[in-house]
Amino acid sequence: MTAPMVNLALYDERDLPVLRAVVARLETNRPPVMTQHVAEELGIDQAVAARTLSRLIGAGLLDGTDVSSFEGEDYFVQGVPLAGLEVSGAWPTAETAVDRLIRALQAEADSAAGVDGSRLQAAIDTLKTLSHDTVVAVGASIITGAMR
Repeated sequence: MTAPMVNLALYDERDLPVLRAVVARLETNRPPVMTQHVAEELGIDQAVAARTLSRLIGAGLLDGTDVSSFEGEDYFVQGVPLAGLEVSGAWPTAETAVDRLIRALQAEADSAAGVDGSRLQAAIDTLKTLSHDTVVAVGASIITGAMR
């Protein structure tokens, strides 16, 4: 059996903006975020907003409740789990932490003189030679440690 094709254009054009709109609204307003809020904010049809919220809730990217009635499909979103925050860009992933670390080290190496600059560049070069999984595991530890 072949896995279904993912339509990245629909994800980029519809699902991700809805996810980001919910995250942003929950930053400034108390829950729940309702289907109507998302539709009005993004200027999309309420049925499209409802189907998108349903997919995002089903994928575990939003915590929500189906409150559909005879009037139509409707959802209340109460929160955003870590996976939704990471996908929306509101929370760093391990990959993001690693990229930030390398960029910060590179900026310091570029401005440092002499031995310090050379040592920083050597550290960057060493990080780049490690396996991606190893560096990401370190990045995940950095994020987890920062939360304690």
